[in-house]
Amino acid sequence: MASTVRVTGTAADALMGVVLTKDLGWGVPGYAFGRWDISGILVGLASNVTVTNKMGTRLGDCSVVPKTMSVVINGGTPIVVTFNADHTAQNDATILGIINAALGADGTASVYDVVNGEMYPSFPDRIVGKVNKESATTIKRWSAVKKDANGIKVMGTADAASLFYGVALDPITPGQVGRILKHGRLQSTNQILGVSGTIALAAPIYHDDAVAGQFSTSGTRQAMVGAHTAGWAEF
Repeated sequence: MASTVRVTGTAADALMGVVLTKDLGWGVPGYAFGRWDISGILVGLASNVTVTNKMGTRLGDCSVVPKTMSVVINGGTPIVVTFNADHTAQNDATILGIINAALGADGTASVYDVVNGEMYPSFPDRIVGKVNKESATTIKRWSAVKKDANGIKVMGTADAASLFYGVALDPITPGQVGRILKHGRLQSTNQILGVSGTIALAAPIYHDDAVAGQFSTSGTRQAMVGAHTAGWAEF
């Protein structure tokens, strides 16, 4: 079953700018994200100038003219989030709390590092497009995959290490084409599924023996090795 998220409204414009969506499903929830900077970083030659780059300052004072956000999850009834106070000085956690209180159990709003989560440099000699040949499973981004005829499937918990073809750079729904990194470097913060923290130079990273498509710091089927700097691995 497909999983979709649609976000519109004046509050969405303020918080997210252009809203981008990823329609997924088959075990992986869809999501929507924006491109506005909410880092709060100071700018200027001396890095001491405040600009509108936090969630509260992007919303501003909504006590006179409220802003609203309409969220439609899986084609259901719109969930309307209303901002009707002066939010200028509120931190991100407060704004997210307002959104999540409205969403309830239907969804979750969180801060998202778009560049880290969505972008990967294009290396034509190392990246290929392949079809997800799984019948009812979305291949998660950063999953280990193996070849299957002219497509790919998730690397299984008992598959030989020699079957490892690469890592999915996109979440790929059944029958759709996604990018596969055949050789490269990934960092453990959120690009090596199942592994977090420091990866020492030359330390082995294995295919997980319990969770298909994931990696582990222990095992017998080596997939990667600690790269040139702590926290990175190459394959």
